[in-house]
Amino acid sequence: MATPLADITSRNRTLPPTSNWSPQQQTARMLALCEAQMEAATQDADTAVDVLVNAFTELMRATQALGAVSRAESEDASPAATLT
Repeated sequence: MATPLADITSRNRTLPPTSNWSPQQQTARMLALCEAQMEAATQDADTAVDVLVNAFTELMRATQALGAVSRAESEDASPAATLT
C-alpha cells in the first residue's frame, strides 16, 4: 500500500531536529569563517609587506655600499691618472 505524499510531508515536519542546525546558525558560522579567513589573509599580507620592506632596505644599503666603493676607487684612481 502506497503512503500518500501529504502523510510523508506532514510526518517530516513533525520530526524533531536531528542537530542544532538553523539557517541563522549556519549564517553565523559562515560569517565566523569569513572573519577568520580575512584575519589570516591580513596577517599573510602584513608578513609579505614586511619581507618586501626588508628586501628593499637591503637593496638600498647594497646600492649605497657599491656607490661608496665606486667613489673611493675613482678618487684613488684620479691622482694616479694625473701623475702620468
